[in-house]
Formats: sequence, C-alpha cells, structure tokens
Amino acid sequence: MVILYLFAKQIACFKHWLGTQLSVFSSIGHLVRIGVLPLAYVMLSFGQHAFAQADSVLRTYHEEIDSVLIETVRQQALSLIPRASVQRLTGDQLLKTGVTSVQQALDVLPGVDVRQRGPLGIQADLGIRGGSFDQVLILIDGLDVTDAQTGHHSLALPLRPEAMNRLELLSGPGARMYGSGAYSGAINIIPRRPDSTHFLLSTKFGQYGLKDLFAGVAHRLGRVSFTGYAAGSSSDGYTTNTDHVAYNGYIATQIELPRGQLRLQLAHLGKAFGAQAYYSPKYPDQFETVKTSIATLAYQGYYQRWEWEASFAYRHLTDCFELFRHNAPTWYKGHNYHQTQLVTGRGRIAYSTRLSRTQLAVIGRYDDIWSTNLGKKASTSRAILGVSGQRYTQHGTRLNMTATLEQTLYLNAFTINFGAMTSHNSAYKWVYAYGADLSYRISPILKAMLSANSAYRLPTFTDLYYNSPTRVGNEKLRPENAFTFEGGLNMQTNLLRAAFTGFYRVGRDIIDWIQPTPSSTVWEAQNHENLNTVGVEFAAGIYPHTRFLANVELAYAYCKHLNAKNTQRGSSYALDNLLHLFTFRAEIPCTRWVSFFPALRYSKRAGVYTSFETGMATNYPDNLSIDLRATAHLPAVELFVEASNILDAKRVDIGDVPLPGRWLSCGVTYRMNW
Repeated sequence: MVILYLFAKQIACFKHWLGTQLSVFSSIGHLVRIGVLPLAYVMLSFGQHAFAQADSVLRTYHEEIDSVLIETVRQQALSLIPRASVQRLTGDQLLKTGVTSVQQALDVLPGVDVRQRGPLGIQADLGIRGGSFDQVLILIDGLDVTDAQTGHHSLALPLRPEAMNRLELLSGPGARMYGSGAYSGAINIIPRRPDSTHFLLSTKFGQYGLKDLFAGVAHRLGRVSFTGYAAGSSSDGYTTNTDHVAYNGYIATQIELPRGQLRLQLAHLGKAFGAQAYYSPKYPDQFETVKTSIATLAYQGYYQRWEWEASFAYRHLTDCFELFRHNAPTWYKGHNYHQTQLVTGRGRIAYSTRLSRTQLAVIGRYDDIWSTNLGKKASTSRAILGVSGQRYTQHGTRLNMTATLEQTLYLNAFTINFGAMTSHNSAYKWVYAYGADLSYRISPILKAMLSANSAYRLPTFTDLYYNSPTRVGNEKLRPENAFTFEGGLNMQTNLLRAAFTGFYRVGRDIIDWIQPTPSSTVWEAQNHENLNTVGVEFAAGIYPHTRFLANVELAYAYCKHLNAKNTQRGSSYALDNLLHLFTFRAEIPCTRWVSFFPALRYSKRAGVYTSFETGMATNYPDNLSIDLRATAHLPAVELFVEASNILDAKRVDIGDVPLPGRWLSCGVTYRMNW
C-alpha cells in the first residue's frame, strides 16, 4: 500500500536550495528527482587544485573535447599534445615487464628503435621514426637533459623504472615546444611521487653471472613526500669483453605549498663495461666508463586561472673511452676523456579558460665540454680527476636561448593547438620552428588527429670535433631541418584500444658519418642534402581482464627513407632505420597467484654494414626475439622467472656487435607498506 501511494503522488523535481529553515521537511511523503545535483557538483569542482594524483599533476581544468572531463594536468606532460603519436607507459606497467633500465623500458613501446650494443641498459641508441640517436630529445619532468657530446650517452640516465610514475613518448617533432633536439621525437620521464609509505626490495640472478639488486623507500607525511633508492648490477658477459658493473642512486622530495608545489631531485649513475667492437670493429677490445649526475629543482604555482613555473636542471657527465682495454700498441696516445656539463632553465606562464589555454615559455641551455679530443684547442689545460699523465686540452661551449608561444582552443568536439618558437644559438645564430595540431572527437570513443610541424637539430660536439684513426668530425656541419605531416585515428573503449598513424617527413641537411670512397677506411661527418621519410604505425590492445586473460597488445610500424639512393655513399646511422617492426605482448593470469607475460618482437632493418671479417657490404639480418616472464604473487612477495630470446636466435642491431642469445634469470621482489 505504501508503494502504491508513493507512485500515485506527483514526483517533485529538485531545482535549487530554498534557503529557508527546516525546508527539508517539505519533501516528506514525496518522491524527489535530484537531476541537477551531479551537474552542480561538477560545476563546483571547476577551478579546484589537487595533488593526490600519482603523477603529481598541478593544474585542474575542463577539457571540452573530452566531454565533461575534469583532469589534473601538468604542462610538462607530452600527453597534453593533441596528436595520435603520443604513447605512455605507467610505472605499474613497467614493473610488470620486469625491465631494469630506461633502455629496456623504451623497448616495450611499439615503433621505437632501441639499437643495443650492450644488453640490460648498458649501452643503447634510441631512434624514432627512422631518425638517428642524436635526433631524440630526452626530458626528465619536462626538463631537457639531452647529452650534447653524443646521443650515445643520452640514455645514460640514473633513473630506474621502479622510480618512474610514467614514461611518455612523442613520435614526431617537438621543437616548437622544447627547442633543438626533438627532430624525430622526444621522451619524457616523470618520476614517481609516493602517496603512501612503503619499502621495496628486489633481487635478480641469472646466467653469465648476472646480479641485480634494488632497494627503495618512499614516505609521505602530510604535504611532504620523500623517495630514495640505491641499485647495482653486474655480469661476467655473454661473450668476450661484454662484462659490466653498474650502480645508481636517487633521492627526491616534494613539498605541496598552499598554491603550488616544490620538487627537488638528485641522482647519480656509474657504469663500466667491456665494449667489444662497439664503435669500431677494426679495434674490438674496447672499454668504457661513464658517470652521470643529475639535479633538478622546480617550482610550480597557480592563482585562479593563472599558473607559472620556474625549473632548473644540471647534468654532469664524465666518459673514459679506451680503444684498447689490453695490450695497447706503441702508437696509441692514450684513452679519450670527456667531461660535459649542462645547465638548463625554464620559465613558463599560462592562462587557462574553459575554451582556451595560452602559454609563453623561455628556455635557456648552456653546454660546456672539456675533452682530450673534442672541442677547440684550449688556452690552458685542465687536470682530469683521478688520472695522471693526461689532461683536458680541448674545450667547447654553447649557449642557446629559446622563446615559445603556444595557443590551445577547445571548441566543442575540436581541440586546436598551434605555436611557434625562436631560438638563438651562440654558434648557429637564429633558428625558428612552428606548427599546428588538430584533434576532432568523432564520437565518445573515436578521435581523429592531424598535425604539421617543423623541427631542427644542432650538431653534437662529436659530430663537429671527433678525431680517431677511423672517424673524423666536421666543424662546417649545418643544422638539420625537417617538416613533418601526420594524421591518425584513436579509438578507446573499456575493452578495446586502437590507434593508427601515418606520417611523411621532409628532411634537409641530415647529419651522418659517410664513407667518402668505397675503399676508404676513415668515415667523415657530413650532411645529406635531403632525406624524406614515410611511415605508418598501428597499435591495438584488448583488455578483457578475465580470469585467464588480462590483456593482449600488438603493434606494427613501417618506416622507409624514400630517396636514400640519392644520398652520399655509406651511412653509419641515418640510413640504418627499422623498416618493419612487429611486437606482441600479453598478460595471462593462469591462477589467482600465477601470471605469465609472453612477448614477441620481430624487426627488419634497412641499410647495410661493412663486415670486418669479409670487408663486404652486409645486409642486417632479421631479428626475432621471444621472451617469457612468469610471476607468482604471494602476500608482500613476488617471485619471478624470466627467459629472454627463448629460441636462442642470432640478433644484430649494430654491425659486428652480436646481441646475447638465450638468457635465463630469476628473482624475488618484496614490498612492505605501513
């Protein structure tokens, strides 16, 4: 009877608060439809600021294109760019893969060319969309820490995946936002900010004397958080002269202020490794020692619709390269020693509304190098710390100042982003970059994107000055320039995610190491007049999260240089791009406690290399690698077993530098929360 009585009554619609005393009693005995309350709560949330997100994003705003989406964002995030070619991996995803270095983490992303000389992150070159290792910008928390000596050291970063909140990849130019270096793409590493207190201990042991140890602690107390870890690894090597020892440490703190945030990071990495034929097969018994220290300090603040940032980074790198690890000939003058210092700063101010966002940024970067063979002859020499008998005699500096202006418009289903930058370099004077990105949400699950952007890259100190029995630099090199067009579609549902992208890049004055004549044994740094590149990328994933299948992901990338035959003879890097790349990964929870993670990677590389044994031009072999990781989840403990390259296939990323065959390892991870 009560139910019939209620349905017979007229349903009242709540519209606004009456503000009178005891007005709530007016609803007794009536059905009340509170249809506008959720909307009111959404409106009240506009303009609020939150720091509870794991990625410590700073500014909250309403992005119209994503319907009623309230998301905290930070300008450093590459994912703000409305392109089809921005990918991201969360820290939890990286931990599941079991990777222990930035190089290995990047190898998980589809379409990325990580050319390894040494495994386990010891030495690798990063290429994106057919670009070389010098054409990728490296960012930590949005700050440029790319190495100016050579891209071979750009991934020598003292950050382990255990301390990453997420890893972002921009495939395509980013010069108009970040300046020189983002020619073919950029990566942005965002460290983890703890939202609780915990301790993590991980150990790994494997074939070839592999040992890896990680110990980290995170603590949060009110508005202050702290993260710190220490790690080390070593191995005897999988073949002659491939042993390694590495260690790194990290400390970071974050303070949440009433209207802002202050962050400080300090990190150090040291590694020494046998570099068998890494840079020259003519003298294979090479050895290298690299040490990197990085410090960053950033303050971000906001007031109403305004936000601002002041951030600074310092990177110090020392490198000792030994062409002969043992039994050096009498003509050998000694090892190559290099010391580079980078000081960079970024000032930014932005104004946001529901329909637009305007940002102005100023970026300064100062590079300094002391070396035994890079740079110009110094007026005075400098001592090499810990080395007697040799001194730094060469010196070089650069100062680069950049101003950028970005405008974003949110117009119903459209997001339009356009901007430009101007940069003055002490060696190359004025350089400009510009571009625009357009995103259109076709439906709640489907988005289309178009973009056109220019980019440039300055020569490294190695390109300009390196001199050895097999390589000669060129002080007359011109900066590289490119203009890239791309378009794509993104689809995302709870079950399925898919993305398709196509691009065309027009490149000019591409820097490469060229073999001047067929019989020449000395390679010279020169500019290719032009090099145009076309490619497509496809990625898809299914995420049913059922008892026996959590997810399946696959990706394919195709990239081809259209006019490579018209370039000068030979190529050390620019023409050796990945022509085809296919990757497959899955997570299979067999039981409540046991999961399997199979992975497959197939690649076919363009270009050739000159075999040291035969002296003939040799095509790169197709690379196929199948890996498997099994984990057992127990309370606070995870046991794992890994098998990389199960088929023991022969693989080569760099000519005459073979990668390891089958490699078995196992370990345990312990996590304690309190």
